[in-house]
Amino acid sequence: MARRRKSAVNMMDKNHVEGISIDDRLQWQTMFKEGEITLAELESRIANAGKVVAKGKKKGINKKQHALRNHRGRLELTLSRNDEKDKTVLSIMLISCRDMLPMNSKGSADPHIKLQFEPPIKSKGKKLKEQKTAKRANTRNPIFTEAFNWDIHQPAELKGVRLIISAFSGKEFMGRMAFPLTTIPNSRSPLTGWFKWLGEERGMGSNIQDLNRNKAQRPNVARKSSSSVSLDAPRGDSTLKRELSRRPLPTPPPKGAAGADGPSVPKRKPVPAPVESPPPLPTTSSSSVTQRQQQQLLQKQQQQQQQ
Repeated sequence: MARRRKSAVNMMDKNHVEGISIDDRLQWQTMFKEGEITLAELESRIANAGKVVAKGKKKGINKKQHALRNHRGRLELTLSRNDEKDKTVLSIMLISCRDMLPMNSKGSADPHIKLQFEPPIKSKGKKLKEQKTAKRANTRNPIFTEAFNWDIHQPAELKGVRLIISAFSGKEFMGRMAFPLTTIPNSRSPLTGWFKWLGEERGMGSNIQDLNRNKAQRPNVARKSSSSVSLDAPRGDSTLKRELSRRPLPTPPPKGAAGADGPSVPKRKPVPAPVESPPPLPTTSSSSVTQRQQQQLLQKQQQQQQQ
């Protein structure tokens, strides 16, 4: 693997004069180091660089093929605005592009980028002219690194105005994107990232950020879960929180078993109230109470107990 990697780099240096531009060579090396392309893809790009398209095929691509192309490459830029008392300063940095459309028989292009406002706006009575980058020859991965600034002295005209960014190879259209001026953030937190090149009509009113590419550049941030954070763990102690999150949650004890509040006490059955025994009969002497009187007294006591 190390030999293949070294040989691929040597091939780029060797074939630089034969058909690989400086921009392509630098971009391919960066894409390979960042893991965007594999070693096999890098070797394939080097082997096919500068090859002429087979006879019978048209040079470049026609208008119908342009309309069907979904992958037009992407542009890396930084865009911001600074609102002052009497003017608005708009700044943009065009860094580089990757995997743009092939526009000639060698599968390459000569791209440059144009910047203009739609609808046109004026500053101090003068119409702001369009600006453009230098042309990068024989590459589909141009590196521009060019900055542009505009001083707009009438901020009220920013409503409904879009900054149109278009890419061309000579006079042939390659891609487009648009940014409404009112949505451009402040210079303290500029808009930075990769944006996809769109078609002519779609690119006049919108832009699509390449989220997969921008996400790969940002560090992964783990989502916090309420079940994995303990209230007893101190803040900032990530190690303790991870250990607590791995512990299984306690299950409620079954009925009749010992729970978190101590051993459970079984319910007692209600005890019936004791039955009072009849009071003892009074003792009488045989001389004063006859047998008949004892029977009458016993009957009265039984009637009272029944009531």
